[in-house]
Amino acid sequence: MIVISQQTSITDSLTSDARLLFKLVQYSGDYCYEIRFSKGEVNKTAIAGNFHKVTGYTADELQQMPDGFKTLVHPDDLGILESAQLNEWEEFSSKEYRIIRKDGEERWLKENIISELNSVTQDWIRLGWVRDITHEKEVITQALQSESRHKALLEALPDLMFLYNRDGVFIDCHIPEGQTTLVPREVFANKSVDEVLPEYLATLTKDKINELLETGESQYYQYEIDDGLQKRVFESRMVICGKDDFLAIVRDITVEKKQQDEIERVNEELKRFTYTVSHDLRSPLISIKSFADFLEKDLISGRTDRLKTHIDFIRFSVHRMNDLLEGLLELSRIGRKSGNWQPVRLSEIIEQTRILLMAPLNENNIELVLPEKDLLLKGDVLRLSQVFQNLLENAIKFKRANTAPKIELGWEFCNGEICIFIRDNGRGIQPRFLNKIFDLFHKLDPQAKGTGLGLTIVKRIVEIHGGKVWAFSEGLEKGSTFWFTLPGIKVID
Repeated sequence: MIVISQQTSITDSLTSDARLLFKLVQYSGDYCYEIRFSKGEVNKTAIAGNFHKVTGYTADELQQMPDGFKTLVHPDDLGILESAQLNEWEEFSSKEYRIIRKDGEERWLKENIISELNSVTQDWIRLGWVRDITHEKEVITQALQSESRHKALLEALPDLMFLYNRDGVFIDCHIPEGQTTLVPREVFANKSVDEVLPEYLATLTKDKINELLETGESQYYQYEIDDGLQKRVFESRMVICGKDDFLAIVRDITVEKKQQDEIERVNEELKRFTYTVSHDLRSPLISIKSFADFLEKDLISGRTDRLKTHIDFIRFSVHRMNDLLEGLLELSRIGRKSGNWQPVRLSEIIEQTRILLMAPLNENNIELVLPEKDLLLKGDVLRLSQVFQNLLENAIKFKRANTAPKIELGWEFCNGEICIFIRDNGRGIQPRFLNKIFDLFHKLDPQAKGTGLGLTIVKRIVEIHGGKVWAFSEGLEKGSTFWFTLPGIKVID
């Protein structure tokens, strides 16, 4: 039977190292042991310290266990002890494992072992120091879990994060998956903002660091970066992080900025629309009221010779108002994107429009020049036809006197995209009016027929399709060219 000595019965037969170790352990919450091996068998075991506090068992109870200390070891960790035994005569070894205390509680232990061979007796002496590291394990586990949570939260954030020191040198950065930056992540490390960022942005960053140092208040600012494909807009919030470090949280707000600009544009357009509608609709009403007053006075005075004239003016004003309302109704319909989008050849749209306008084209002896190569467009065919119809009618209406009228339809590449044009040799437009001709009810010639909604409708249809439209003219009597683009246009060989 293995002899186990309690702390109180440690004898002078212990080695001097063991006596020193056992004395030291009295002042800790740990326990230690000494095992002596003679001719390969254990002939003495001594335990000192807080074995009962750590395991819940006394040394006597341990002595009665058939498998000794293995009885306490967690079943899943027995392999750790067996693996250690294969190298039991290493000069130093360390292992961590779990035990199940007498009260059923699971605890983590760390065991450091020193083995030494007595050169005289050829006996092996093993000294072990055992500590309860359960609390340390829990702290580490909680830290790892916390780190994992923080990492998960960080990865979930869509924002870029940059950590600087007060000199503007990058300490660290976080770039979410899918985000791109001007330079790769590794380039930022230990580089100054002057070495990595464009000059204007480096200056702005250093200015914000200085403002933060002076005021202690978080800094908010926006900036633009051209990445070669588009101008991207970023919003940055810089805060103090530690004694001399600064954290900039940067969000790409390009989409939000475009949406905000679009909302502002629409609101501004709505204001102009409201003013224009109220002004243009009031004119026919004023005319109706005025001629109704004339009609009443003539009826009272018995002057019936002018009744028909007054009634004709009233009827004209009513028709005018009806045309304006119909135009506004048509404009409101165009403002809603239809789901009837399909591929269509440019040649098909032009041919449909030519047939529709055959009478005015022939009456005015218009020379119509068509493109040599065809295009494939995608959109609402009816609305796209309306664009060509309105632009062709406009060119016919404003042909130049004493000049053989000519209208050319074509396309060419401009700035990497296909631009379709309708060019005429008509009256032309003064350059100062080129930005106004697409406005609601705007008419360069007040005497011209129509409501002044034709070009407004063209602009609305093109924008609903995701394109843009503009006009060019060198001036009066020099003709005009109307251009527009649409996304996804393809050339048909």
